[in-house]
Amino acid sequence: MGNTEAVLSVEKASILTEDFGIDMLDPGLKHTIRITPVTPDEIRIVGFKSAVRSPAAAKVLTAVLGTNVTAVPDKVDLSCQEWRTLYVAKLSGGRLPEGATRLPEGFSYSFIRVDKM
Repeated sequence: MGNTEAVLSVEKASILTEDFGIDMLDPGLKHTIRITPVTPDEIRIVGFKSAVRSPAAAKVLTAVLGTNVTAVPDKVDLSCQEWRTLYVAKLSGGRLPEGATRLPEGFSYSFIRVDKM
């Protein structure tokens, strides 16, 4: 798909992504959201569709979550999607080295769930 934005068929599924921004909400609608810290276990148990773009992040998140995370090659436009829940994996410690398969020393992930109410 090149530099185009992909449309992820989510059908109100839970989505795993690496960030969350106000631009992921339709500006023409009123929104109420709830943000809650979660554990990797919750994400793994509930299941998700991946919107993770970085192959290194997908490999590391696979190790952290204990379930397969697939990298998507093109940017997924979540602003117009019918998502109900986003799981956001926030990396601390720097940028993952290319080819990483585990979290380097000093790096960590924290996770939040963003629910549309």
